[in-house]
Amino acid sequence: MGDSAKVIDFLRRSTAIADTLFNVEKERAFGSMQIQYENAKRDGDLKEKEMQIMRQQHKLTLYVCFIVAAIAIASVVLAFYRRKNLMYRDQVRRYEERIRREEQLRAETEASKTKKDEDKNEELFNRLEKLMKENEIWRDKDLSVEKLAALLDTNRLYVSRMFSTHAGISYNDYINSYRIKEAVKVLSDPKDDIPLKLLSDNLGYSSISSFYRLFQKETGVPPSHFRKEYRKLKENENAA
Repeated sequence: MGDSAKVIDFLRRSTAIADTLFNVEKERAFGSMQIQYENAKRDGDLKEKEMQIMRQQHKLTLYVCFIVAAIAIASVVLAFYRRKNLMYRDQVRRYEERIRREEQLRAETEASKTKKDEDKNEELFNRLEKLMKENEIWRDKDLSVEKLAALLDTNRLYVSRMFSTHAGISYNDYINSYRIKEAVKVLSDPKDDIPLKLLSDNLGYSSISSFYRLFQKETGVPPSHFRKEYRKLKENENAA
C-alpha cells in the first residue's frame, strides 16, 4: 500500500516534470517561430518599400523625360519661327535694296542716254507707259493683249513685238510689275491697313491666291509678312 502511494506520487511528479519540459519546449518553439515570422515580415516590408521606391523613381524618370522632350520641342518650334521671321525680314531688306539699285540705274540711264529716233516700238511703249501711269489701266482685271492693242490703236502683233524687243519682258510680267510696285507702296505705309483681299481686287488680280503667288515670286515674301517685317525694319531704323 505504501509502495503504491510512492509509485503514484512518482508518476504524478514525473508527469508534472514532463509537462513542464513540454511547455518549455513549446514556448521555445513558439518563440523561434515568432522570430522567424517577424524576420519574414520585416523582409517583406523592405521589399515592398523597395518596390515603391523603384516605382516612384520610374515615374519621376518618365516625368523628367517628358519635361525635357517638351522643352526640346518648344525650343525647336521657337527657333524655326524665329529663323523664318528673320528670313522674311532679310528678304524684305534685299528687295528694298534691289528696287533702290534698279531705280538708281534707271535714273542714271535716263540721264546719260542721248536722244534717239523713236521707232514704232518706242512710240507705242511711251504711249503705253502714259496709260499705265496716268490712267492706271493695270487695275483692270479684264486687261489683255487684245484690249491693250485696242487702247493703243494698233494690233496684237505690234504690241507683242513691242514687249519682246523694247520692253525686254513679257506682257504679264510688265503688268504685274506695276501691280506689285503699288502693292509694296501700300503695304509699306504704316497708316494703310487695307485688307489684303480688297488690296488684291484694287490691284486688278482675279484672285487673292494669284496676288499672293505673284507677290512672293517678286519679293520672296508673302504680302502679310512683307507688311509686318517692313514696318519692323523701319521702326528699327528710326530707333537707331
